[in-house]
Amino acid sequence: GAVVASSDADTFLVSRDHYMYLWPRDGAMVAHALDLAGYAEETRKFYKFCAGLLADDGYFLQRYNPDGRPGCTWHPWLMHGRPCPPIQEDETALVIWALGEHFRLFNDVDFIASVFPELVKPAVSFMIGYIDDRTRLPLPSWDLWEERWGVFAFTSGAVYGALAAGARMAEVLGDGELAQRCYTICAMLREGITRHLYQENLARFIRGFMVDEKGDYHPDLTLDSSVYGLHAFGAFDSHHEPLVRTMEIVKNGLWVKTGIGGMARYTNDYYHQVSDNIAEVPGNPWIVTTLWLADWYIDRAARREELEPARQLIDWAAQRSSRSGAMPEQVHPFTGQPLSVVPLTWSHSSFVRTVLAYLEKMKQLDKTLH
Repeated sequence: GAVVASSDADTFLVSRDHYMYLWPRDGAMVAHALDLAGYAEETRKFYKFCAGLLADDGYFLQRYNPDGRPGCTWHPWLMHGRPCPPIQEDETALVIWALGEHFRLFNDVDFIASVFPELVKPAVSFMIGYIDDRTRLPLPSWDLWEERWGVFAFTSGAVYGALAAGARMAEVLGDGELAQRCYTICAMLREGITRHLYQENLARFIRGFMVDEKGDYHPDLTLDSSVYGLHAFGAFDSHHEPLVRTMEIVKNGLWVKTGIGGMARYTNDYYHQVSDNIAEVPGNPWIVTTLWLADWYIDRAARREELEPARQLIDWAAQRSSRSGAMPEQVHPFTGQPLSVVPLTWSHSSFVRTVLAYLEKMKQLDKTLH
C-alpha cells in the first residue's frame, strides 16, 4: 500500500539521501488520482496502510519507509527547548481528504467503517484539537515544502478539506457528535483564514505566518503558488473574489518568463536554483504548480473556449516528460531539462487528475450547450 515519491536513486549521489519514502501528502495525491481513474481496489490498500502508520496522537510523521518504519527526518522533536510535533499537518489532512473523496466516488460504506476507528476518527480528533482558539487557524507545523515552521494557507485549506470530509464520513457512520465538531471547526477556519491570511493592502492571500522562538507570528508575504490550497480542498470556491485576485497575482508573479515557461513554487525558490534573476525566473518551473494553475482555469471555465489556457498547460506538462513518459519534479528554466528526481509520482498524479478534470469539464460544458 505504500507509494514512494520517486524511484530515482541518482539523488543519493548528490544529496546523500533519496525520495524512496512514502510522504503521506504525496501518497494521498497519488491515491486521489487513482481513485478518479477508477482504481479503487489499489487505493484501499494505501488507506489501510496509512491506518497502521498513524501516531497515537493522531498525526502522520514527515515520511516513512515502504515497510512502514519512520523515515529519517530533519524535523526536530524539540524547538527552542520546548516539545513540538515534527509534522507537516497538511500530510495528516490530505490523507483524510483523499479518503473522503474516495468515499464520494465509490460510496463504499463498509470500507470506510473498517478504517474509521483507527484512521479517520483519531486523525480528525487531532486536527480539531490542533486549532488556535485565538486566531481560529491551525497551530504551527512545517509547511508543505518542508522548509519553514509556522501557520500557512495551504495547511489551513487542507485541514478545512479534511474536516469537511471527516464530517461527511462521521455522519454516514452515525457519529453525529464528531460530525458537528468538524463542521464547527470548518466555520472557524474560514473565519480565521479570511481575517488573518487575506491582506487588504496587498489585495491577496499571503503564504502564512512564520512563528519565532517566542511564539510570535510574523506575516510571510512571499508569493507562493500553494495558496491554491485554499480552493483545492473546498474552503473557497473559484468565484471567491479575494481568491480570484490572489490567483491572478500569483500567476503573473510566479510564471517563469523565459522560453520555457511554467510556474515556480514561490519567489526566490532556492531548491536547485539556477538563476538569481528573480524578475525573470522567480524559481524553477514545477510540474505540480503549473498544473495547479491549469486546475484553476478548469474550475472557472464557463465556456469551452475558456478551457484553452488549461489545455496549453496540460500540453506544457506533457512536453516536459521524457521519451519513456516519466515526469520530473521540476525543469531547468532555460533548457527545459529535468532537474531533481525523475519520475516524481506527485507530478504524475497531478497530470492524471488535471486531464480527468479537463475531460469532465468539457462534458459538462457540452451538455450545457445542448
